[in-house]
Amino acid sequence: MVEARAARATLPAKMRGAGGFRVIRMNGGSDLTDMKKQRPRELGVFLTFFFVTFTIFCPLSKIVILPIEHAEMLRHYPDLEWSGGWVFYDTAITWASYVVVVQRLIAGYCLFFVRRWESIVLTIMTLWLSDPCFTSMEMFLSWFLFGIETGKLYGYAGGDLIFDVAMASLWTAYFLQSQRVRALYPQVPEYVPDAA
Repeated sequence: MVEARAARATLPAKMRGAGGFRVIRMNGGSDLTDMKKQRPRELGVFLTFFFVTFTIFCPLSKIVILPIEHAEMLRHYPDLEWSGGWVFYDTAITWASYVVVVQRLIAGYCLFFVRRWESIVLTIMTLWLSDPCFTSMEMFLSWFLFGIETGKLYGYAGGDLIFDVAMASLWTAYFLQSQRVRALYPQVPEYVPDAA
């Protein structure tokens, strides 16, 4: 007992704890509870803007604009409506857009309510699947089924794909580099049990 007290007395003051336990201080004297208090709780301007556009504006615009685009296609190419591939194209793109909307809602829910790094990973995956991949699928199906370049169908599909890739790349870089994102969505280390 005397030896334990003597050993404890030789420790620096900031490493001594009650009952002889060692208290480890982090970040220049601030302990873990201070770190939790310093973590931001709000999304901030950029994350709020992303959340609103990603979860609300883009899904609504996709649902509203898609029938307008298909009507515009049939106006320019009326023969498409009587081709065998049109029903498949219209059905496939419509259902794919519904899947994209559900993906965005799930990722938006996780982004807002589940403050873990997995939410960021899911958001980045959804960002790439719902924009560049969806536009690429539209372009491929229109070329494969009708032999018509999507640029002629929509008038802007090539530029739309470039814009989707640019925006997905920009937001991916922001999520991976932002200090606020890392503070809001910490990576939880995996629990590895001690070997017996």
